[in-house]
Amino acid sequence: MAFFNCSSLISVSIPDSVTNIGSSALSWCFKLQEVILPDSLYSEQLPGGFIQVVRNTSGQESKVNIEALFNAVHKNKELVKTLFSHE
Repeated sequence: MAFFNCSSLISVSIPDSVTNIGSSALSWCFKLQEVILPDSLYSEQLPGGFIQVVRNTSGQESKVNIEALFNAVHKNKELVKTLFSHE
């Protein structure tokens, strides 16, 4: 319960070395607005937690929240252009 009931926490950045986050790690952090994961293209707070959009580097098929994907593309327009550039 790393930050459990940390009422002043607004943002937290999770480093690459973290491989597992417990289900209650950020519980009762009512002011928390942002959780930043490495290589995150988009992060959004939802009533039940956070949704993240990250690059699929494994090539495996994955489920995606289409609204979050749209927001990730909108936030990272230049990156998306490079992904589809033929130059």
